[in-house]
Amino acid sequence: MVLSAIQTTQPALSVETASPTSMKENIMPTIQEVKLWNTTTLVERIQQTLNRPLDCDDKKKFVEAKFDGEVFLACSFERYLRFRHSKLSQFLMRK
Repeated sequence: MVLSAIQTTQPALSVETASPTSMKENIMPTIQEVKLWNTTTLVERIQQTLNRPLDCDDKKKFVEAKFDGEVFLACSFERYLRFRHSKLSQFLMRK
């Protein structure tokens, strides 16, 4: 895949340069970028991608939970694995 090759060849980013570039240019961030995001940056990015932004209470809960980019990715990956496992189980049950 060309996209993954491009993403893996990008130079290491500092916390200061990780989020503003992709947010301004509306580019899909790399995993390395997301890992560097603090809670504020993560919430801002999520707000930009939602059709209906989080309401104040939900945003406050998210910030209070202190999710950062690394935690967000770990939770997303765990959810993906559970989804894959459930789809595999459903497939095997049909046979």
